[in-house]
This record gives sequence, structure tokens and C-alpha cells, in this order.
Amino acid sequence: MKVNYCLPIIKSKIDGVLKMISQNQDYDCFEIWLDHIRDLNLDFVKKYEGKLILRSRRKNLKKIIDSKVSSSCFFDLDISQKKHFKASRLILSYHNYRETPSDEKLQEIVKKMLQQRAAIYKISTFCKSDNDALRLLDLLADLKEQGLKCIVLGMGPKGKVTRIAGCVLGNEITYAPVRGSQASAPGQLTKPKLENILKNIKVCYFVADPVKHSLSPQMHYAGYKALGIENEFIFLRRRIKPEDLKKFVEEIKKDPHFKGASISAPHKIAIMKYLDEIDNVAKKIGAVNTIVKRGKKLTGYNTDWLGAITALEEKINVKNKTVALIGAGGAARAIVYGLAKKGARVKIFNRSLEHAKKLSADFGCEYDSLDNLRKIQKMDIIINTTSVGMNKDKSLIDKKYINQKQLVFDTVYTPSETKLIKDAKQKKAQVILGINMLLYQGIAQFELLTGRKAPFEAMRKALI
Repeated sequence: MKVNYCLPIIKSKIDGVLKMISQNQDYDCFEIWLDHIRDLNLDFVKKYEGKLILRSRRKNLKKIIDSKVSSSCFFDLDISQKKHFKASRLILSYHNYRETPSDEKLQEIVKKMLQQRAAIYKISTFCKSDNDALRLLDLLADLKEQGLKCIVLGMGPKGKVTRIAGCVLGNEITYAPVRGSQASAPGQLTKPKLENILKNIKVCYFVADPVKHSLSPQMHYAGYKALGIENEFIFLRRRIKPEDLKKFVEEIKKDPHFKGASISAPHKIAIMKYLDEIDNVAKKIGAVNTIVKRGKKLTGYNTDWLGAITALEEKINVKNKTVALIGAGGAARAIVYGLAKKGARVKIFNRSLEHAKKLSADFGCEYDSLDNLRKIQKMDIIINTTSVGMNKDKSLIDKKYINQKQLVFDTVYTPSETKLIKDAKQKKAQVILGINMLLYQGIAQFELLTGRKAPFEAMRKALI
């Protein structure tokens, strides 16, 4: 990965600024805080053409910097300041030292910034929680997907992951002092420490389309922190469209930092043809939700079935129970495998009878159309494996088909209580939330990716 290291310099005299620059020529650029310099004279700028970022929040900035200087360096200006410089030399900034605004507010800020032309767009906010940092990483990924040159960073101890992952995701500039005492913002990592971390970092992804609903990153990060390995692993969302899946696999095979990935819809089946090896269980299931890189080989595994069966068996012994399973995708295949292994009697209901027929043939169970969902009334367990209900108040199952003797399990976990779950509760049926399956499959996945025993309680609390 290419990292552009910037040394922030806050000195009261020009001599101090020049000394810092001369002693640290291994940096790609230098950020000079003009407002702190008492004997301001910018004649030195020409000597370091192309390597300086001049930062000022003074209202009389136009009077301080003449046009000759403005053509030879970058300027970091706040979005509230009047712009006196060419867009090609402008770093347009938003800083919030108190908090990280809501996603909606961040989008408003981005929209406002993009109304002004700039070379680089910079957002730096204080992170009060790990989730704040993960939201900033999502924002950075979104902006990079739009092809924008940008810098998105989280301040404070909770923002540390943005300093590391930001290098992987492609922040245009990485601010890193020589020593911690020279930091220009809370939470900055020194260049030596950051270089050491990045040299050995192992990158994991959550791969799907869409990806923003996923709680996997916060679960895995909680595990890393509990074990003290947050400087060894990072876990990032990657939205990969179906047509780009092959290209993605080619990319991670070449990436020396890539360790593994959590694979979700719609890629669990399609990705199998691009892998070097497939675990026997995943092969039987016919779907992969985890890939691990060892050497140059990618191996596929399936932990979905463990997640589903563990969640089910906390409530009920599934042996000889009748199960209505809605859907015939990758998650359905994993759950049918687990149910068959445990001796349940499964009937698959799906929109495409062809897909349902194939799945039923693979595991020796029955199948039917979604048009015949009335038949689930007499079944012991109902499991939804489709994405219907994700972030929408929808359900494929009419609640008149649910009764209090049944157990209803929805694999969708965003929202935590889907319409199906709410309907089941109204009918006084037992319920299993999708987040339980997410946790248990994630525990098994974490151990495959890290080679360490997963800290169950820390990962569970991250999902509450």
C-alpha cells in the first residue's frame, strides 16, 4: 500500500519549522500551522515546493500569502473560510473536536463540501465510540468509491483504527508525528509506530452487496480489542458487485496483507469457482461464507450452519421436528445442511421452484412454492433465510399462518426485530433473532481468521 506521510509542524518561530523539515526528509510532505508562527515569513516555501501544506484559520489569510506562494504548495482551509486559492491546490476541511456527527449530518457536510471545488476533501472528527470510527471508515470507503481524493480520520483513542485502516483504504495523506508529543490532533500515531503496524497488518473484509447493514465489523473489532490484537488485524466492509467478484478475488490473491473475508449475499455460491480449495463441509453445503488465505491459496469454509444450529439448539431439539425453510440461497443451503445433520424434516419454500427443487434434491427434503405458504401452519419451526425484512417492514409470511406452538427464526438481523419476528411475538410464538446466528457464525469465523480462541462475551456485547 502507498502511504503519503505528512509531518505536522506546530512551532512559534520559522527557525523551528525549518529545523523540523531538515531533520525529517523521509516524510512525503509537511503541514505547517501558520497561526502559531510569530515571525511569519514565507520566503522558505519556494525551497520546498510541492512538499508543503499551509494550514491557517486566520481571517486575513489573503494578506499573509501572496499569489507566488499559493502556486507552489497546498492550503488546508476550513469549509467556513473564504477561498482565495486555486482548487487544484486546496484541501477543503471539516473538523469537529467534540464528536462525530450522525451519518445524515456527515452526508450533509459532504454535500456542502462537494459544492466547492478542491483537490482533496478532508473530514476529521472526534470519536466517542468504536462505532464512530467504523462509521468514518464507511464514509471513507464511500468517497473512494465515488473516485474522490479525500482524507477521513477519527480523533481520540477510539479513532485509532481510522489511522490504520485509512492507509489501507487510501487516505490521500496520513498525518504522523515523529514523537507523540508532536501530535497536532489527539490520537495521531507516530510514523515509526504506524509503519511497524502497517508492515505486519492482516486485512479482513466483509464482502457483500449491499454491505452497510452488516454488524460484522464491530463484532470482529470487539474481539480484536479483547485479545489485544487490534494492531494486527483490521476488518473492513467491501461492497463488491456480482460482475466484479472475479476481479476482487484476483486482487486479494496478490495482496500480501489480505488474511481472509466474511462472504455474504449475493456471493456465497458464486465465489466458490474462484477459490483454490473448499473445505469438505462447505463443499457439501455448496456455499461459502468465509475465506482464509494461507500462502497464496484461498480456502473456503462455511460457518453459517454452525451459527444457525447453535442458535436453534439453545431453544429446541430439532431432531424429528418439521421445518418450513423460506428461501434457497447460500444461507438456506447452510441451514438445510445443519438441519439434515441433526435429523430435522425440512420443506423448502421458494419463489423459484427450480432452485428449491435442486436444494431439496441435494439434501433429501421436500420443496414447494411461496404461493403455498399456508402449509406452514402445521409445522414446528419457521425459518426465513431471504433478505425480505432487511431495513423494511415486510414479511413473506402472513401472520395468520403463525401460532403459539411454533418457533420462528429470522436470519435477517437489521433491524433486530423484523416484521416476521414482531408478528411471531404477537402470536406468542417462540422467536430467534438473526443476531444470534450472526454471533455464533462469527465466533467460528473469527477463530478461522485469527487462529485464536474467540472472546465470546466481548463479541456478544458488541452486538447488543
